[in-house]
Amino acid sequence: MSYRYLEDIATEDIAFEARGETMEEMFTAAAEATMNTMIDDLSAISMENDIRLELVKDDVELLVFDFLNEFLFYKDSELL
Repeated sequence: MSYRYLEDIATEDIAFEARGETMEEMFTAAAEATMNTMIDDLSAISMENDIRLELVKDDVELLVFDFLNEFLFYKDSELL
């Protein structure tokens, strides 16, 4: 599982490439890349909430986009 920021693509927003051997690993890498832009030390985060998101899309890229939107909405709405 890994990600890398694509600094030459976006100047005002964040662009990254997330990889994983499974879809779950890729989604986890995408979430970590997103959180890493907001938090200096990801190791300081503890897992206290376990939520389940159920999203359906035919296109994986759109599914990742919707996942990250829901992920950020939950984080912000719950003041995490």
